[in-house]
Amino acid sequence: MSSIELNYLTAAEALEQFRAKKLSPVEYLRAIIDQRERVNPKVNAFTYTFFERALEQATAAEARYVKGRGQGCSRRRDRRPADTGTSASEMSLPSSHGPLLLSISASIRS
Repeated sequence: MSSIELNYLTAAEALEQFRAKKLSPVEYLRAIIDQRERVNPKVNAFTYTFFERALEQATAAEARYVKGRGQGCSRRRDRRPADTGTSASEMSLPSSHGPLLLSISASIRS
């Protein structure tokens, strides 16, 4: 399966491939990162990226699948890379929607 084709897998399809050991979480994430690198110069959609952290998580997930302990979508740790389930502020990561923007928004509403 090509790098481009991997980007069009649903989460359920990716998990099925992981369980069947036909695709690794690291390979899948690298395809997503490659697509981002190809497309982002045109669309400028990403302010921050956390590829190292995502690769660490994908490597850990891959180890679980190799051992036969991979989890389904209901488990937070094996969601698609784009779905962190935790806000940037909760993880103390930079965000483009910080307190200044929120305070301006609040002042406009009042």
